Amino acid sequence: MTPRDEDREIARLFEEQRQADEASAPGFRALLARPRAGRTAPARRILRPALAAASILVAAAAILINRPNPREPELLAAGAALAAWKSPTDAFLDTPGSELTSQVPVLVSPAFETNLDALHQQKEPPR
Repeated sequence: MTPRDEDREIARLFEEQRQADEASAPGFRALLARPRAGRTAPARRILRPALAAASILVAAAAILINRPNPREPELLAAGAALAAWKSPTDAFLDTPGSELTSQVPVLVSPAFETNLDALHQQKEPPR
């Protein structure tokens, strides 16, 4: 069998399968006349209490998470102390040229800008 013959055989088999599928499919009107499969009443009876219980659990968790902490002033003081701590090796971070990375560079000096403004005023044609 040549590849062309194999392709024709495969096409014929697919066509037979398509015709068999069409023959076994219900008609369009019969399909529309069927009752729709949807949620049944027992599923709704289970779903509503489950949603209510889940919302109660979420509300309880939110209340427990947001309740005030009696040790909050202590924790804030400890946090402030930690924020003020300086490393003994902090001086090693000051390297030559580090001031270049701590400031935004100025690309045009103010003196140059005023010279440009003066040049633009001189070149404007009289009205």
